[in-house]
Amino acid sequence: MKNSYKKLFGGLFMLGAVCFAGCHQPDAEIDTLDYSRALQPLNFTAAVDRETGYDVNFSWTVAEKTDYVLSIQEVNEEGAAIGSPIEEEILAADAETPYKVTLTPERIYKATLQAFSATNPNLPGSLLVEAGPVETYYVMESLNPELVTRTMNSITVKWTNDDGDATQLSKIEAVPLDAASGAATGTVEIDAAARAAGAATVGNLTPSTQYVVTLYYSKSTRGGVTAWTAPDTEGMTLVKNSAELMQALTDGATKIAVKAGEKYVLEFSGTNPLSGWKGDLELVGVLGDDGSMPVIRGFELESWCGTDAANGATGIYRFENIVFEGTGVGDDEFLFRTGEGADAKVSIESVAVLNCELYNYVSGVVFTSSKTAEATIGTIRLEGLYIHDFLNAGGDLIDFRIGTVNTLTIRNNTIIDAGRAFLFSDVNANFSTIEISNNTLNRVGLTNTRKGIIGVRTAVPTFTLNKNLFLNEYSTSETVRLIHENANAQIPSMSGNYFYNICYNSTGDENYAGADFFTTKIGNNATAVNKDLCLSGGGKVLTSDPCVKSSRNKMELTNSEVAANEVGDPRWWTVAAPVTEIATELTPVTEDYAWPLSDDLIFEPQDITETIIYGNLRFIASNETFPVSITSDHTITFSGATTFTADGEPTNNALAIRVSEAGSLILTPSNAGIGVQLEIIAGTERYTVPCDGVEHTVGLGEITGDTHVYITTTGAVEFSSLAWSTEVSVDGDLKALATPVVKAEPASVAWSAEQEVVLSWEAVANAAAYAVTWGDQEPETVEEPTFTIPAATVKTLAIGSYPVTVVAQPVETSTKYKASAAGEAKFEVTKITLGTPEVSVAPSTVNVGTEQAVVVSWPAVANAASYDVTFNGQTMNQSETTLTLSAADVALLAAGRYEITVVAKPTDAEHYVDSAAGAGELEIKAVGAATTLSWNFSDAGFDAVATAIGTSDNKTYSGEWNGLNIAAGNKSIKIDTNANDPYTRGLRLGGEGSTTERVLSFTAPASGTVTVVTSATGSTTDEERNILVQAGSAEPESKMAIVRMSKELVTNTFDITVSAPTTIYVYADASINVYKIEFSYVEAVETAPYSLTLNYDLIKNKVGTDVQILTGTAMDGSPSADALEKFSGSSSTPFIQTWTYQGVTFGSTMAASSSSMYMKKGLSVETYLKNETSLGAISTIYLKMVEGSKLPAVNSSDDGSVFTTLDTPSAVEGEGTYAGYYKYDVSGKPYFKIMSTSAGDAKVIEAIIVGEK
Repeated sequence: MKNSYKKLFGGLFMLGAVCFAGCHQPDAEIDTLDYSRALQPLNFTAAVDRETGYDVNFSWTVAEKTDYVLSIQEVNEEGAAIGSPIEEEILAADAETPYKVTLTPERIYKATLQAFSATNPNLPGSLLVEAGPVETYYVMESLNPELVTRTMNSITVKWTNDDGDATQLSKIEAVPLDAASGAATGTVEIDAAARAAGAATVGNLTPSTQYVVTLYYSKSTRGGVTAWTAPDTEGMTLVKNSAELMQALTDGATKIAVKAGEKYVLEFSGTNPLSGWKGDLELVGVLGDDGSMPVIRGFELESWCGTDAANGATGIYRFENIVFEGTGVGDDEFLFRTGEGADAKVSIESVAVLNCELYNYVSGVVFTSSKTAEATIGTIRLEGLYIHDFLNAGGDLIDFRIGTVNTLTIRNNTIIDAGRAFLFSDVNANFSTIEISNNTLNRVGLTNTRKGIIGVRTAVPTFTLNKNLFLNEYSTSETVRLIHENANAQIPSMSGNYFYNICYNSTGDENYAGADFFTTKIGNNATAVNKDLCLSGGGKVLTSDPCVKSSRNKMELTNSEVAANEVGDPRWWTVAAPVTEIATELTPVTEDYAWPLSDDLIFEPQDITETIIYGNLRFIASNETFPVSITSDHTITFSGATTFTADGEPTNNALAIRVSEAGSLILTPSNAGIGVQLEIIAGTERYTVPCDGVEHTVGLGEITGDTHVYITTTGAVEFSSLAWSTEVSVDGDLKALATPVVKAEPASVAWSAEQEVVLSWEAVANAAAYAVTWGDQEPETVEEPTFTIPAATVKTLAIGSYPVTVVAQPVETSTKYKASAAGEAKFEVTKITLGTPEVSVAPSTVNVGTEQAVVVSWPAVANAASYDVTFNGQTMNQSETTLTLSAADVALLAAGRYEITVVAKPTDAEHYVDSAAGAGELEIKAVGAATTLSWNFSDAGFDAVATAIGTSDNKTYSGEWNGLNIAAGNKSIKIDTNANDPYTRGLRLGGEGSTTERVLSFTAPASGTVTVVTSATGSTTDEERNILVQAGSAEPESKMAIVRMSKELVTNTFDITVSAPTTIYVYADASINVYKIEFSYVEAVETAPYSLTLNYDLIKNKVGTDVQILTGTAMDGSPSADALEKFSGSSSTPFIQTWTYQGVTFGSTMAASSSSMYMKKGLSVETYLKNETSLGAISTIYLKMVEGSKLPAVNSSDDGSVFTTLDTPSAVEGEGTYAGYYKYDVSGKPYFKIMSTSAGDAKVIEAIIVGEK
C-alpha cells in the first residue's frame, strides 16, 4: 500500500510547561472588573495550519507595548483537561500574528490569551480570552476530491483511486462554513462499495448553506471541496423558459424557480414589472443535470416594497443559485435597487444574494438611490458570490446613498474587475453592523473616483474588515487606497487581511511621495489609516502571487499560508491548484489557427533550454547559452543558428508544429543582422524565408498526411506572429518528378494461365499518385507504387507483348512539382510450357561395379506427345514413361552422380513449348572412397557472409556457410581484404579464441585430416602465434600459424580420430588471418542384416500398396493392361513382369495360383522369380512349398546374368522359425533366381531371403 502521509513522526513531539524568565504569570480567576488592567485582546482565534495539520496559528489584534501569555491545554472530547498546559510568554517585541505553535497530531486543544503591560509589570493582566477547541491531525496526500452534484439536502463528491490510496479513506464530513448558522453537519462512513466507486454522498444537510466537505482517514484530511447545498424549491413556481418567467413576474409571483438549460432573457414588450416591484420575491435556480446553474439576462429589480400596505409584503428578497448576466447598457444597472421619487418610502425586511454569479452589469449589485424618499432595510447578505467583469460606471459595486440598514454582511465572495468602488455609503446612509470578511478582491475599484475602495461616511457601531485577500489593487493614482479619504470617513476594525501587488511605501522611506494604498488622511490626521493598522491581527503584504496567476484570473491558491489562515474566499481554500500538463506529443493542426503568443498563460515569458511543448507548439532547445526565448513583448526568439543531429533532426533553436494535410505557414521573422534566413522543413522538402520583418506565407503543398513541420534558422531571429492556413500558396516554377523505374512480375505469363501480373516501381519522392497504362487500356490512378492486373484478365490475353507506362504525379496542391516523364516496361504472354516431368530413379544408389538394373519413371505429362530422355551424354525420344537401364550398363558406370533428365514434348506446338527438364539422379557409390570438405574464403560463394561480417571489428556475428559455423562470441572478427596470393581475402580472428569465441567449427562424420591455411595479420609480427584444432571436448592440438616478420602463408595439417560424428573447432591463440580450411575423410561402408519375405499373399493381395508393378506384358510379349495391374491368376498364362517391393526390383514369370507363387514347367517361356536389384550378401534362402509340389531350382549370381545352380536340400529345415522350410546356402552372392524344372511345377508358398547389405 502506498504510504500517503506527508510527514512521518519517529516520536511524538509536544511542548511541555515552560518556566519563564519574565515577570508575568497568569492571574487567578477574575470576578471583578479592574480598569487598571491591560486591555483584553481582541479577535483571538486559533486555526490549524492546513499544510501540516499539527501547527496551530493563533491570531489576535496586537496592541502596542503589550506582552502576552498564551496557554494551550489539551482536552478530551468532553472538554476535560489532559495533563499540564503549554504556556508561552510572548514579549511585546516578538508579538506578531499569526503566532505558530507546533503541537502533537490527533489531539484536541483549547487556548487562552492574557495581555500584560510591557512598560509596567506591576499592573494586573487583562481578562482571559479563549479560543478553540481545535483538533490537530496528520496531513496526507489529497485524493483530489471533486464536486459531482448537490441537492437541497446532500452533496456528492468523487475522488481519485490512484495506487489504492482510497483504501486510506474512512469518512467524509460536511461542515457548514458558518459554524454559528445552526445548519446541520453531515457525515458518511466510507465502505468498500464507496471506495470501489470512488464517490459518496453526504446527506441530511441544510438547504442554501455553504459547506466545507472534507475527506478523512481517521483524523487526517485527504482533501476537500467547498460547495453550497441547493435551495429549497417547495412551494415555488417552476418556469421553463423566458416567456414563462416574464409572465410569472408580470403576474406578480413571489416564489419562482428557474432551471438550468436555455438562457432566460428578460425583454418585456410593455411595462417592466421589475421597475416598480412592490411585493416580495424569492428567485432561485434549479441545477441542470451537469450541475450548471440557470442563466438570466437583463434582471434588475427596483423595489417599492412598503408603498402598498394592502399587499402584505414585508420585503423579503432572496436570489440564489443563479447566473445573472447584465445587459451592459444604460447609465446605471444594478441587480437590486430602491425606487426613486417622493413616494418611494421603501421598507425591506431582508435582501439575500447567495451563491450566484454576476457579470456584465453596468454598475453594481445593490443600490439605494439618493432619490429614494425613505429606505429602511433589515439585513443585506451578499455571500458566496462570483462577481466579475462589470462596466464600473454610474455607481459603485455596493452603493448606499440614503436609508438605514441594520446589518450588511459581505462575505465569502470573489470579485474581479468590478466596481468603481467596492463599498460606498453617503452621509444619509446609516448602518448598525457592517461585516466584510473572507472576500477575494482582484482589481476592484481601480477606476475609483471615491478616493478609496471602501468608503463609509457615517459612524457604524460594528464595522469589521477581516481576513480579506486584496490582489492587484495597484495604481499610481492617489485615489486608489483601501479606505476612503474624507473628513467623516469611518475606519473599520481590521484583522488578518492579506495584500498582494499594491502601491505603497514598501521601504519606509521618509521622503516617499508616491501613491500609498494603506495610508489615508482623515481630517487633519494624515495617517489616520496606515500600514500597521491595515495589517492588524496578522495581516500581511505578500511578496509573490498567492494564486496560480491572479493577473489572468487564475485564482486557485498556491500559497498554503493563505488557506491555512483562512484568508479570502473559502471556495479557493480547498480547490487544488491545477497541475499544468506538459504535452509530450503535438496534436495535428487541422484548421486555420494562429498561435496566441500574447497569452502569457500559454506562452509565459521565459528562456527555454530544454525541448518542451507549449500551446501545441514544440520549442526545440538544448543549450543554456543559446536558448529559445518567449519575450515579454509576446515574441519568440532564437538566440542563434539551429543545430542538427547527424540525421538532420533539429536539436536547438527550432520550432515544430504538426499538421495533417497541405497548407501554408504564415509567420513574421525579423533579424538585425545580414543574410539570416529561415528554413522550413516539411518531410523531405525545404523552403527558405528571409528574416526581413515582413509577414510571409509559405505554401507547403507537398504534405500528404501527418507531418511535423520544423522552423529552423541560420542565425538569431525573432517571430512576432505564427499561424497556419489550410489554403495553399503557390510560388515559382514547378519541377518534374523523377521518372519511375518500372518492372513487371512475372515478366512473362503462359497463355491462358490464370495468374496476376504485378507492376511495381520504387516510390518516387514527392509523388502523391501514379497514372498506370498497360496494353491498350485506359490509364488508372493508384497511390501506392504497385499495380496488379487481375489473373482473370491475364487469362484472356492473346500471346504477345504488352507495353506498360507509369507517370508519377504530385499532390494536386503541389507548390514545387509537376508530373514525371513516363516510366516504361512490358510483359509477355507466352506459349505454355509443359509441366516438368517428376522423375524417379529406382534404385537411386548402386555400388560401383554392381550389375543392377535401374528403372527411370515419371507420370505422364498433360499435353505431351513424347519425351526426350538424356542419360550419360545420350538423348533418346520415346513415348513411354519408363526407361530401364540394364544391369550390364549400370555395372560399367564409374563412381559418381549421374543426372537423368526428361523433357516433355508438346502435341500442340502453336500454344505449347517443351517442358523444363525434370531430373532424377543415380549415384554410383565408390565404397571406401575419400571425401573432402573445403571452405575457401576467397570463393564467390562466401561474398554474402563476408559482407555480413564486414571489414571492421564485428563482435556479434554468428552464422553458417556450407556447413562451416562462424561465431564471434562477443570477440572481434573481421574480413581482411588484402590479397595474399592466391587468396584475395581472409577471415581475421582478432585475438585468442576458444570453442565459443572467435571460432570456426564443423561436424566430422568420420576420422580424417584437417588442413588450415593461415598467415600473420601484418609483416612486422615477431611473436609466436598458433592455430589450434580441437575435436569435441578433447585436448586441442596447436601448431605455429605464421612466419615471423612476414605475411607468408602457412599450411598446417591435423589428423583427428573420432568414433562418431563430432564437432571440430578451429581457433587461434592470437590474431591471425585464416584463408582456407579443408577436411578429408573416408566414410566406412556399413552393412546390416536383413530378412526379406516374398509369398502368395503379397503378390495376390498387395499389388498397388506394398508391391508396385513397373512393367508387364503377356507371356508372348504383347502389351497387356492386366499385366501392369496384377499377377496372372492362371499358371498356364503367367505375365512377364518387373516390380518393386521394399525398394528392391524383382523380375518374374509366375502366377498367383493354387495359394502359391506358381512357376509351371514346359511353357514356351522360362518361368522364374529373381531379383534385379543387388541384395548384398545373401546367405540363405528358405522355401516353403505346397504339399506335393516339386522343388524348384535355386540359382545364385555375382552379377545377375550368369547363374550357378545351388545344391537341392534333401529335407525340410528343423524346428523353430524355419520349421517346414527347405534351406538353400547362397554363400554371400548378391543375386538369386528360382526356376521350375522338368521334374514338375514349382508351387512356392513363401520365400525368405536372409543376408547382409
